[in-house]
Amino acid sequence: MAISFQHIPHPRIANRKKSGPPKTTDEHVGFNGKIALALTTIVGTMWCAYAFAVLALVALPSALGQGTLLADVSWLSQTFIQLVMLSVIMVGQNILSRASDKRPI
Repeated sequence: MAISFQHIPHPRIANRKKSGPPKTTDEHVGFNGKIALALTTIVGTMWCAYAFAVLALVALPSALGQGTLLADVSWLSQTFIQLVMLSVIMVGQNILSRASDKRPI
């Protein structure tokens, strides 16, 4: 007994081939979206991470001058890690997203 198979592609496949994959540049963003995109682009650079590190190090003598471990830990967690690592994580996410965009579907 032979089984025959007839492939019927879904209609959305043809539409997808015409339009291509979705891109962030194709999305309509208003004024607030453009500001948010510009700020995200600026903060997501290593130069911004370096600037934040310098800014955090400016506050380090004040934290060390208090002489308590709590002030040192507070500076490390609230100032240095939050400022610097935010930009570093954004840079990493940008690199990962560019790499995933290059992968075939």
